[in-house]
Amino acid sequence: MESVKSTAKVSLSFYKNPVFWFIAVYVSVLIGGYVYMDTETRDEYLYGSQFRDGSGNLQISKMLFYPYGTSTVGDILLTVLTSPLFLYLLVVSVSVLSFVDLTKKMSYFYAIMYSFICLFVLYLVHSVTINVILGVDKLPVEPEPEEVSYNAYYKTKWIATTVLSPIYVMLLVFLGRLGK
Repeated sequence: MESVKSTAKVSLSFYKNPVFWFIAVYVSVLIGGYVYMDTETRDEYLYGSQFRDGSGNLQISKMLFYPYGTSTVGDILLTVLTSPLFLYLLVVSVSVLSFVDLTKKMSYFYAIMYSFICLFVLYLVHSVTINVILGVDKLPVEPEPEEVSYNAYYKTKWIATTVLSPIYVMLLVFLGRLGK
C-alpha cells in the first residue's frame, strides 16, 4: 500500500511541474499555429517549393538532406557539416549538459536560453561561411531553385531548427536529470 501512495505522489507531482506545462502549452501553440496558418503562407513561406513533390506533399527527408543529399559518403558528410539542423544537434547535444547546471530548479529554462544563444552563433557562422567563404552560387544543387540565395537554400531549415529546439533541449535536460 505504501508503494502505491509513493507512486501516486510522483505522478501527481509531475503535473505540478511548470516545465511540463511549458512544454504542453508550447506544443499546443505550435500545433494550433500550424493548423490555423493560411495554407499558401505555410506552403510557400514556411516550407518552400523545393521541399515538395509533384502533388504538393511535403518531403521531410528532402528537407533534412537538401542540398547535398545522401548518394555518396562525401555528400553525407557535407550534409551533416553544412545542414543547420545537424550542426545544431552536434553542438547542443555535446555542450548543453556541460554549460547548464542540472541541479538548479531553473535548469530547463537556462538550457533553452543556451540553445537560442547557440542557434544565434551557429546562424552567424553558417551564413558567413556559406555566403562569403564558399559562395552560395557554387552550391551543387540539382535542380536549381527559382532564386539562388542563402535564403532559398536554408530558410526552411533554420525555421524548423528554431521552432523545435526548445523541445529537444528540454528533453536533453530531462534525460540528464534522470541520469544524475
